Amino acid sequence: MLNKYIEKRITDKITILNILLDIRSIELDELSTLTSLQSKSLLSILQELQETFEEELTFNLDTQQVQLIEHHSHQTNYYFHQLYNQSTILKILRFFLLQGNQSFNEFTQKEYISIATGYRVRQKCGLLLRSVGLDLVKNQVVGPEYRIRFLIALLQFHFGIEIYDLNDGSMDWVTHMIVQSNSQLSHELLEITPDEYVHFSILVALTWKRREFPLEFPESKEFEKLKNLFMYPILMEHCQTYLEPHANMTFTQEELDYIFLVYCSANSSFSKDKWNQEKKTHTIQLILQHTRGKHLLSKFKNILGNDISNSLSFLTALTFLTRTFLFGLQNLVPYYNYYEHYGIESDKPLYHISKAIVQEWMTEQKIEGVID
Repeated sequence: MLNKYIEKRITDKITILNILLDIRSIELDELSTLTSLQSKSLLSILQELQETFEEELTFNLDTQQVQLIEHHSHQTNYYFHQLYNQSTILKILRFFLLQGNQSFNEFTQKEYISIATGYRVRQKCGLLLRSVGLDLVKNQVVGPEYRIRFLIALLQFHFGIEIYDLNDGSMDWVTHMIVQSNSQLSHELLEITPDEYVHFSILVALTWKRREFPLEFPESKEFEKLKNLFMYPILMEHCQTYLEPHANMTFTQEELDYIFLVYCSANSSFSKDKWNQEKKTHTIQLILQHTRGKHLLSKFKNILGNDISNSLSFLTALTFLTRTFLFGLQNLVPYYNYYEHYGIESDKPLYHISKAIVQEWMTEQKIEGVID
């Protein structure tokens, strides 16, 4: 969702770099086909990428192909985050979230952003925020606090836009809790699987980083139903044992509800060793029988039939999909395979059928937003 608001030049750079980091060498004609960019634009972007990463990457070009040489091994996000930090709209969105004393005009002057560009991007930020259930009032992001936190976490995790410094021990406290919850996990193992803890940890850390902003949740029977999951008391116990002493606070019920919402929505290795087939089956039944996921499953059954729709693999996938729609957060929860340029076969009929089914279900259930 947010990606469509970012400058096309930056998303084009990320698409090209993603392909090259994956396959290292490619014919320019093939790269042009994959990216839908003309040769002139490709060469211009490759030159800009070389200037940005001159000490880390080399782009060897000849008349027919480009080859990427990586001088230091990094995770792909290391490069993508540097490119996203060039985005004017993300810089301005960060300014609106921080609520500092600096005026908007002072900020744009400091960032060498023209007045016209600044106010054009400000309007774009308003559209972006309204698309995820927030708004912009007097140059400040307003709306439900839990939604603001999910936006902040998405910006920090997915785009590398630092809103809060979490290197003050906050991330360590959460990762320590995750490791203590899982007998098969170590800090060393967790460090090499960032998708299993970083987004979750950022969201949890915002519990104390933004405690001055009160939490309120709309009434939700399905959220209350999810508290019957076997993991709920385990999470509550670990929060009180490992997080409250570090944060020097006693969590309110609203804060505990928020952390449970984080657990339901974000990837994490928290207590993964506690799962067995019986608990997986119970969780699938709970979510697909007692939440709005029940209606989504019914719609898929009408199209795919019972054999596919009742298969364990399909039910598991649908359970993971449904969880992102809690409180309509689906556009603020990152898609973890987002950078895989061939990961979604959007030209396939089944993709379009599935997307139409989910969008129709969202309309019927009055869930705002779109399917990315």
